[in-house]
Amino acid sequence: MVESDSEVIGSGEETSSDEEHVVKRGFKAAAAKASCPCCSGCIAMLGAIAVAINHSLGGGVTTTPAPFTGEMPFSGAQECIPGRQGPSCKNDVDCLTSTGCVRCAKSGHCTDVGLGPNTHIPASGGPSLPPTSPRRRRSTSNLNYYSSYMSCPPGLICGVMALETGLGSGNYKSDRPLLHGLWPQNDPSYGNSLCVPPVSQTKATKLPSCMDPSWGFISHEWTKHGQCAGAQNEADYFDQACSLAQPLLQVMSDELKAGGDLESVARALQDAGYPVRRLDSKNQQVYIPVCAGKGPSAYEWKIAADEDFTKVCR
Repeated sequence: MVESDSEVIGSGEETSSDEEHVVKRGFKAAAAKASCPCCSGCIAMLGAIAVAINHSLGGGVTTTPAPFTGEMPFSGAQECIPGRQGPSCKNDVDCLTSTGCVRCAKSGHCTDVGLGPNTHIPASGGPSLPPTSPRRRRSTSNLNYYSSYMSCPPGLICGVMALETGLGSGNYKSDRPLLHGLWPQNDPSYGNSLCVPPVSQTKATKLPSCMDPSWGFISHEWTKHGQCAGAQNEADYFDQACSLAQPLLQVMSDELKAGGDLESVARALQDAGYPVRRLDSKNQQVYIPVCAGKGPSAYEWKIAADEDFTKVCR
């Protein structure tokens, strides 16, 4: 730890009280005077003052006071300012929409200080990443997220495309990113999309290449979501879904190979021009907004931000 009379550089994880900082400064001042033969009385007096202050706080004589971390209390702004606590948080995702914040610290507040060396992200923007970081982290300070409820324009089907990073556990762990599903948001709990049944109930004869290769899983997705997607048939539903997902899965794959995580994958997708609607940190998924308008024979799905549904899919 490097210390000076003006600042103490610590971990940035916890915040010492102002009173503890005063006690520490008392001990430091006494030590600085120790080599002066004319100040022995001053040394004794300073030591007594430090002990008195410590006793007034309810403690005994402290010889190794807790280090000050260099981080002042929360400023009240919904951003991470160097040297101050950021907004309160429970996990890293809570910090994504606050300017300059990179993660949730043990103190329960967002911070602009990363876990590795030299990973400070200034409040003004871009990250300063360590050259040998085992896991690359992109700045996520200005990712645009929407509410969980999706409001669809009249006459359109709208929904989300759920993309798995493969970093989750159980069924969500894989060696490559996959499409989980294309989900019209017609359940009143999630949105007000139209539910348009398929033109035909003809079954698909091959497994989609972009999804978990399981007929049981494919059947589940078709029954639960495909029945409201306005597709020509089961094969058309999955063909459209994979065609939409494939270029995004490639972006995700490249980012993951570079050591990316869920948040950096989301940033990579936005940098590539794709809208990101929400993140599912529990299962390590990214939700992409999509919409469908009437085509020559069935509804045709396209990627579009919520506010662009009418323009893109009408």
